[in-house]
Amino acid sequence: METLTLLQKLIQISSFSGEEKKLARFIIDFCGKSNLPSEIIDGNVVIHFTSKNSQKALIFNAHMDTVVGLELSGKFVDGKVLGLGASDDKGAIASMLSVAKFFTKETSPLDLWFVFVTCEETDGTGSKNFLNWFKKNGYLNKYKNIGAIIGEPTGLKNIEIGHRGNAFIRLKSVGITGHGAKSYSSNDLAVSKMLTALTDLGSVFPKWVEEYSDKILGIPT
Repeated sequence: METLTLLQKLIQISSFSGEEKKLARFIIDFCGKSNLPSEIIDGNVVIHFTSKNSQKALIFNAHMDTVVGLELSGKFVDGKVLGLGASDDKGAIASMLSVAKFFTKETSPLDLWFVFVTCEETDGTGSKNFLNWFKKNGYLNKYKNIGAIIGEPTGLKNIEIGHRGNAFIRLKSVGITGHGAKSYSSNDLAVSKMLTALTDLGSVFPKWVEEYSDKILGIPT
């Protein structure tokens, strides 16, 4: 199956974040037909090639999930494949699967991992679960050198050398609930306090942009 045809099939399988099981099963079936050593671990699809040079590892990572959307045709228009997830991130999955088919245990120059993860679009738990498993099973200490290639789209103009992470911040406001038939002071209502806090964040954020800017990774968003 050529890469573009594979990409079309990947797009045609709905895989909203948290709903990747059908796509994971398709990839596992593809791996079985292509003699790729694969398994599902914590919802992620993991392909692993061992080698004679077991002190080095290269990890290819792409995510199976997409945001919620409608276009799942995978049709060709003006030389492009259109559809939800075409570039983010099913194009990377198709490319990495095509790369994986070139290797066997005997030909791999180092240990290779191809990891297709869940929930990247929401909270990143797919990659987190894989890294926890990777460490728990001794692979983190096994290798002296580990590199990673993440299949996020860059416009194909350059290869970026870093990847911004996420910060999840929980805000809690304490107050009362209300009813539309009554009027309240904004100091009473929990929802009003939260709106004030969010507004305050908007005024603070420019300071964070300045404080946490980075020559390679850019600025926080």
